[in-house]
Amino acid sequence: MPVSFPFVVSDAYGVLDISLVDTQIKADITVGPAGVSARNGVFSGVVLKEEMDALFARMTDECDSGTPPEKFADLCAYIGAMKAAMSMSYDLHRCGPESCPEGYGTYILKDAEHPGDAASVCLQFTMAEANIIGYQP
Repeated sequence: MPVSFPFVVSDAYGVLDISLVDTQIKADITVGPAGVSARNGVFSGVVLKEEMDALFARMTDECDSGTPPEKFADLCAYIGAMKAAMSMSYDLHRCGPESCPEGYGTYILKDAEHPGDAASVCLQFTMAEANIIGYQP
C-alpha cells in the first residue's frame, strides 16, 4: 500500500525537507549468517509540484531575508534555475476529485487539459547483510 514518506536530506546547504507521496519500497530480502540483506531494491514515490513550490518559497524567503545563512548565500543565485529545471520534471498529472476519469489520486501523463504537477522519483538499492536488533514480529 503506497504511503506518504518524509524525505529529509541534510547537506552543506542545510536541510531539505520534502514529502514524497504514494511511496513504495520493494526488495528481495534474504536471511544470512550475519542477518538480513536486500537485493533488487526499489524505492519509489512522487513529489508534487505544490511541495516543491513550498520548498522554493522557503529558500527564497531565506535569500530575501537580507542575511541568509553563509552556507546558503551562494545558492540564492540559482533558485530560479532550480525551479526551471524542476518544472521540466513534472511529467505527470495527479488527478483531483473531478479532473480526470481515471479517478481521484491516480496519475496520468500531462497533456493540454491536465498540466504536469507531479514527478516520479525512483532509487534502486542493495543493502548489505546486517543484524536487526530489537525487532519482534
